[in-house]
Amino acid sequence: MLIFLRLFAGCFLQLAPYAALCSFPFCAYYRFSKRKTVLLTFAVMAGSAGVFAAASVSLSRMISDRTVLFQAVNGVFMACLLPCFLWYIFSIRAVREKKVFVFAFSLLSALSINSVCNLFFNLYLNIPTGGLPYSGASLWITFVVSALVLPVLVLILKYFYLPVAESMTAKESCFLARLSLLLFAVFSAGFSFISYRHLLDNPMTVFLFFALLFSVFVYYVLYFKMFYYAHERFVAQENYLQMQYEMQLLTAQYQRTQENIEASRRMRHDIRHHLLALQGLLSRGDVQAATEYIRKNIRVMSEHEILTFSENQIVNVLFSHYYFLARESAIRLTARIALPVTLDIDDPDLSVLIGNLLENALEAASEAPAERRYIRLNMRCDGNILVLASDNGFSGSVLVEDGQYRSTKEGHAGIGLKSIAQIAEKYRGGFEFWHDESEFHVSVMLQLKAPHKKYP
Repeated sequence: MLIFLRLFAGCFLQLAPYAALCSFPFCAYYRFSKRKTVLLTFAVMAGSAGVFAAASVSLSRMISDRTVLFQAVNGVFMACLLPCFLWYIFSIRAVREKKVFVFAFSLLSALSINSVCNLFFNLYLNIPTGGLPYSGASLWITFVVSALVLPVLVLILKYFYLPVAESMTAKESCFLARLSLLLFAVFSAGFSFISYRHLLDNPMTVFLFFALLFSVFVYYVLYFKMFYYAHERFVAQENYLQMQYEMQLLTAQYQRTQENIEASRRMRHDIRHHLLALQGLLSRGDVQAATEYIRKNIRVMSEHEILTFSENQIVNVLFSHYYFLARESAIRLTARIALPVTLDIDDPDLSVLIGNLLENALEAASEAPAERRYIRLNMRCDGNILVLASDNGFSGSVLVEDGQYRSTKEGHAGIGLKSIAQIAEKYRGGFEFWHDESEFHVSVMLQLKAPHKKYP
């Protein structure tokens, strides 16, 4: 019974640090609540440790050769990792290839640490590692070493892997995961069944042993560095595309404003002709024709006027532009806006924020069924807080990767939503995007430098 408890505790203590390392990059993507996930993970590890301990005790009664027993027990340990791996894949909502890579990286790190510790036990402490593991002080030494090395491994993932993981495509993630699995398979086949006593008889073999371990982590650093430079190029390209997108947005708004100004100029120029035409119709007593003539001109003028949504003229120009676009697409756009004449926010940022939000809403609502072709927008200023909320109908189809919304258009990557997020961050605010079965919701809050009067 004591042997079973020792093996159970040893296996559990060996699994726990690396379970934390595996979950570190994905702590925001748990399928269940954090507390429930931790409890269930402990239960899976305890079950695997129990199976390992029971199988190891049984093998010790059947196998007398300590070297063969050591190799058999290591094989059982590898088999007990399978339920842990399956639970890990299921419990986290993220790209499968990324989870596989982190899992393989953690296992390879654990294998390397245990191999070095086993070599140290045989070389200096003379603690036997053949037969059943976790004997004497070896368990606690291995646990302490793992606890000391674990922060370094967390930093490696934090500063070398996480910055580039988001920009990696599924194909790149798959390639990285396969290489990691191949490395783990090769090393586990060699190091899990190695005889450390025989290894110590040949100093050159010991040198090759450490050189091989060192080369693995050099490989990881170089590979991370390569992806880091690729990530920098990706960010530069994304920033360029975003600037291009924002320029197109501002250009479209500018052209619409110029068209409105030009139309107003033409109407002012033609007003004399309109008056002469009306005079002619009325002089003949054709009141009906004069009425129809006036009605048509009112309709033409209303298509180019700037509507009044608030006291802020920039916001009026922007909303007028998208109001007419929505009307042309048979989309019902309603807005409740309470803003002062001036806002403590740069005009380009305000234009990009409203433009991106309404551009995405129009695109989504235009593909929705007739009963969902609507956009409801609320915008108000309360002191130094600017709040903007939008709800729009959509077709029910969305694309979400790693918890982020992506554009459903080919060649688009959801740049509009990223622009909104960046502006919210610039003004020390926050944002939230979410959807239900029939509506897509956006909420943005900006913190302005100067307070404004409160609007009802």
